[in-house]
Amino acid sequence: MSFVVTINMPIRNANSDDFDAVQALYEQLLAFEKTIDNAIDTEFSYSPDGAEYIKNITSLAAGHFAVVYEQDGEILGYASLRDIPEIEYAYRVDAKIAQIQTLSVDQDNRDSGIGRALINECTRIAKINNYTHVKINAMVGNDRANHLYKSLGFDERVVSYEMEL
Repeated sequence: MSFVVTINMPIRNANSDDFDAVQALYEQLLAFEKTIDNAIDTEFSYSPDGAEYIKNITSLAAGHFAVVYEQDGEILGYASLRDIPEIEYAYRVDAKIAQIQTLSVDQDNRDSGIGRALINECTRIAKINNYTHVKINAMVGNDRANHLYKSLGFDERVVSYEMEL
């Protein structure tokens, strides 16, 4: 699946030149998530798997898409969008679902509307690509994210439980 888009500044399509900036923002996201869940690997963004993930979203590999928020030549945030294969939600009638996989805003620019703008752009892109739903996940305890998502009209749909073995 390739996404069809038209972007408005200061948000634009991510590209391979954005790799380092997106990787640094992803590292910030993981560091924040580690304050909620100590099991988070803050070095993941620099691991082979993490680097491959960032390469895929910044190169707009099939099924992946990313936008960046750029101001004065500096990338202050990014969001990645992915197509969810129908097999993952085959029980939902007439649904076509995209997921905002990752959302990260530079720690010095949080609460400035960048995350909201990135989510709005992702939902706009999903809509023009005929998706019927957009989902986004937040960690339990990430009250800032949960508040933002609810304020944008997202409903809590699934509660997931996990047990460490």
